Amino acid sequence: MSKVLFLSHGGGPLPLVQPSTHLNMINYYKEFSKDYRPSLIVVFSAHSEEKEFTVIGEHNDALFYDYYGFPKESYEYTYNPPVDKVLNDRILKEIRASGIQAIESKKGFDHGVFIPLMLMYPEAKIPVIQISLKIGLDELEHIRLGQSLSALKDENILFIGSGSSFHNFEAILNQSGNERNNIFHDGLVDILTRNISEKERMKLLINWKNIPNSLFSHPRSEHLLPLLICYGIKQTIPVISFDDNILGKRNICVLW
Repeated sequence: MSKVLFLSHGGGPLPLVQPSTHLNMINYYKEFSKDYRPSLIVVFSAHSEEKEFTVIGEHNDALFYDYYGFPKESYEYTYNPPVDKVLNDRILKEIRASGIQAIESKKGFDHGVFIPLMLMYPEAKIPVIQISLKIGLDELEHIRLGQSLSALKDENILFIGSGSSFHNFEAILNQSGNERNNIFHDGLVDILTRNISEKERMKLLINWKNIPNSLFSHPRSEHLLPLLICYGIKQTIPVISFDDNILGKRNICVLW
């Protein structure tokens, strides 16, 4: 049985460079992975937007350090898991069979992938596939990507939506808007956990911008869309498995 996890991945490499700034998040990651070893990890990263959904399975072992201004050590990290060509091809087949275009790339993983995985599975012995977002950031398209992979939901695969439930840099830097953030999260959690039909839940998630303070919490939607992909895989009520502060702002992780 697969597990599907939307996680808030914190601020760049800070979870590794300054772990004291992300202790609760780090402890959650480590507790989650302690007794769980999937056969494959598939990560939908908020830090990759491509013209078509892009699958990185046969990856380049040179990571993509898509951040700046951090200590030298954060540009020397390595994370080079094995490649499973059979599972990579199966992922592509399922996506394409649903009528969704998907292309392959061999570039390195971005920090939306390697930072959380260095904390969760630091030995890098489990094959990893990264899947991008699609330019345009259409909500329904990303839910449909998740739906295309629902045929694999009974496999021993960990699907990770790597983003953040709060992504307003200015508010993080000046520590403002906590009440607005709380109102948005209350609305989001309500949609995810309310006892309604899945058709209605999907409609509400597609229209997440109707939640009060949504555009304050997400001036762009790229860090929330991995949540919608995750929902598309399972299409059931999840568990809010983490609800705590990251860099002084409320964030959630969501588990199916």
